[in-house]
Amino acid sequence: MKEWDQFWKEYSTSRAEFYYIKLRDRVIRDAAKKLNKEKIKILEAGCGYGSNSRLLNKDSKFEVWCMDLSEEAISKVKSEIKNSFVGDIEKMQFKDNFFDIVFSSGVIEHFKDDSNAVNELYRVTKKNGNIITFVPGRYSLWQAYKLAMGRRWIHGYEKNYTIGMLKKSFLKHD
Repeated sequence: MKEWDQFWKEYSTSRAEFYYIKLRDRVIRDAAKKLNKEKIKILEAGCGYGSNSRLLNKDSKFEVWCMDLSEEAISKVKSEIKNSFVGDIEKMQFKDNFFDIVFSSGVIEHFKDDSNAVNELYRVTKKNGNIITFVPGRYSLWQAYKLAMGRRWIHGYEKNYTIGMLKKSFLKHD
């Protein structure tokens, strides 16, 4: 845990990350449009710096919530997003069917068995809501970058997904 606190303490957004923030924002907003609601309650589970939540929070259509295991991450996010909490994605403190959209980016790949985290994502999402997760693809530039980093990789265990693996993780909960 201290590794993540240190990571978020020293974090700065890279140029590449700005690109991904924009892509994620488009996906989340497209999902929100399809819900066709005046006010949409959104949770970023494992928010880290909360780049996407900060963008969404500027739009009055969204009620944004953030949760992360890192106290350092939450201390940085809480100044902009009042509904920010330290918490574990495998045991979230939220009520069942509470959020319209729950999203995570760079989170579930850190679990050897992601089923508890995925179960919790389903539990806190309304039945007609959306779960969105962004994970490393098995065949991607990200994987090449990780290989190049070799032993300097600081993020601990991290699996990569094929479409089939991701479907298997999520479809067993329908």
